[in-house]
Amino acid sequence: MFDLVEFALIAVTIVLNTIITLFFFKKLAAKLFPDATAAISSGMSALAAKSGDVRAEKALEKAVAGDILDQFPEIVMLLNQLSPETADMVRKNPQMALNLIQRYKPLIDKFLPMLIGEKEGAAPGQYDL
Repeated sequence: MFDLVEFALIAVTIVLNTIITLFFFKKLAAKLFPDATAAISSGMSALAAKSGDVRAEKALEKAVAGDILDQFPEIVMLLNQLSPETADMVRKNPQMALNLIQRYKPLIDKFLPMLIGEKEGAAPGQYDL
């Protein structure tokens, strides 16, 4: 059986051997494949740029969805019918709220008039706010 000191020495030896092997492999790879480093660097730059574009697009989508939600008082009234936690989630993720509204629109159209009263003679979906 190993005692604690022998175990620690073995662990340190393994870690050092791994570091040395990786260092030499990196040097060997750079010599064997000199163009690979530039290609990998270029690929990583392209991925980083794409990632930034995706983040910017998601931020814009969230802002636009929030603006759209703010333009409809019916949605605000529906949010007041939800639990505070659920309403908070909708406010934090307005783009998801638009997807849910589209999915549940038939249900919303059915029950919203009961909550707020429909305008007399108005087309379906026009409410007295």
